[in-house]
Amino acid sequence: MPIADLNVRLGLEIEGLERGIKRAERSLSQATRRLNDMSRSLSIGLTAPLLGFGAMAIQAAGQAEAMRKALETTMEASGRSIADATNELKLLREAAKAPGLDFEQAVKGSVRLQNVGFSAEKARGVLVELANALASSGGSAEQLDGVTRQFAQMSAKGKVMQEDLTIILENMPSLAKVLMDTYG
Repeated sequence: MPIADLNVRLGLEIEGLERGIKRAERSLSQATRRLNDMSRSLSIGLTAPLLGFGAMAIQAAGQAEAMRKALETTMEASGRSIADATNELKLLREAAKAPGLDFEQAVKGSVRLQNVGFSAEKARGVLVELANALASSGGSAEQLDGVTRQFAQMSAKGKVMQEDLTIILENMPSLAKVLMDTYG
């Protein structure tokens, strides 16, 4: 085989090899772009919910701490210890398992009622009874919040006013039936 033929032959083989390498580079470049797009989408799709979850967890922890502090302060003001407040918090957590009562409303309601003279035990009992009555009429924890707010205001004023009763009856329709049956 003459050298000129060999040069032409090698040149053609190298050109084919170069074309194959360029095709492989283009395919690899396209695959890299697709993988980058997918990783960007995945990163955004995972990061945003994780950040949101983290923020909610921090907020919930802050609210739980604020409720604990409010209960401790309220109970200390009535001559009870922090250990009593910690125990009451556990009892309120158990009470919050009842229908119509959630933990946040239980603590807020207890603090509210204690601030107008109820003992922690009496406040918890009232909350459970109100929650049961609300649950029997399809009420919610938010409605219980409105009812306990009105009870606290009535207790603080020392008298029952029509607007207080109206708010309670709007939030707790089952009480309206009891009042009608009892008082006509």
